This record gives sequence, structure tokens and C-alpha cells, in this order.
Amino acid sequence: MPAPNENRFRRRGASRHTRRWLIVSEDLKSSSHYLKRFFPNSRWANFDIVGGAGNTLSVVERAIQLNQDAKRERRPYIHTWCVFDRDDHPPGRFNDAIQVAQSQKNFTAIWSNEAFELWYLLHFDYHQSSLSRHELNRKLTSYLGKDYSKSDESVYDRLMQNDGAQLDVALKNAERLMSDRRSPQRNPSLNVHVMIRRILQIKEGLGEDW
Repeated sequence: MPAPNENRFRRRGASRHTRRWLIVSEDLKSSSHYLKRFFPNSRWANFDIVGGAGNTLSVVERAIQLNQDAKRERRPYIHTWCVFDRDDHPPGRFNDAIQVAQSQKNFTAIWSNEAFELWYLLHFDYHQSSLSRHELNRKLTSYLGKDYSKSDESVYDRLMQNDGAQLDVALKNAERLMSDRRSPQRNPSLNVHVMIRRILQIKEGLGEDW
């Protein structure tokens, strides 16, 4: 006799395999490498990771185009994350990217100030002082025990050591950093943890409704 919830699980599982999520990021290295490793596809959840979309507003525009294409093909995305850095891009363009993403249905702007590497750094320690990209890379080199390179895919394995314990540290550090609801224009700041927590829920089967 099947377990009480087995048939319900089978019905839910049968409908999941066609569910699709989209993540569009700036480059073909750091964030793209991390995201492709963190969000492997399964039989019920497909995460399309698109890198090399340019920066800030270009990322959002690319995501809008991909969503339109998906709808025409009758294979729409459930949700889309647009991942980009503050870096030294014009403040107006950075703000526009956030606002345009927020204006789209089922879109979320995922930003890091100054760079996505801040998310990596929070796996090791809490930081609330302003950090340039150079300083981020220098600190990561110290924590990793080798020169940090954004093209080094092994960084993901280092971050996920100890059965994901460091991921939990990063989530808590990010939430602590953003507990004052600081502006995306403030260095350091990020909301990468918002996407990560949601994806973890999806992977556990808790993300069907938005």
C-alpha cells in the first residue's frame, strides 16, 4: 500500500518537470559559474542560466526578450532573476535596471554593490565596510589560500564545503548586512540571498506558488 502522501507526491512530481525558471547575469565567469553549479536542472525543475548579457539595464532587457520568446513558444518561465553588479556603472543606469525589473511581472532584480564577489566573501566572514572590487578580490585570496580569479570554477566547491555550512553563514551574514534595508547604492550591499533562499525552497519542492 502506498504511503498516505505518495499519490499526491506523484501528481505534483508529474507536473513539475515542465516548470522553468530563468536567471540572466552579466558575464560568462564568476556569477555564471556559481549559478550554473548551484542550480543544476532536475527532472522537474529547469533553471536556464544565461550569462554575458552585458551590464545593469542590458541584463534586464535581455531577460525581457527571453521571456517574450518563451511565451511565444508556449514555454513561459515561472520567474526571472536579473543578476548584476553596481561596479562603477552610472548610478542612473543601475537604478533604472532595478526599477525596470520591478515593473515586470515575475521579475526580481538581484544586485551586488560592489560586485558578486561580496556574496562569496560573506561565506567566510561578516563585512559592513565599503569594499572596492580590488579589496574584495584581495580578501577572497586570503580566505581561499590562493589567488582569486573570477574564472576559477573551483571556488564554488570551496564555498560549499562542510555540507553547505558556509552557505548558511553567508545567508545569515547577508541578512544581517541588509537588516537596515540599506540602499542598493550603498557599498557594501546585496540581495543575492533573496534569490538563494527562494531557489533552495524550489529545490525542496516548496516553490510552486509565487
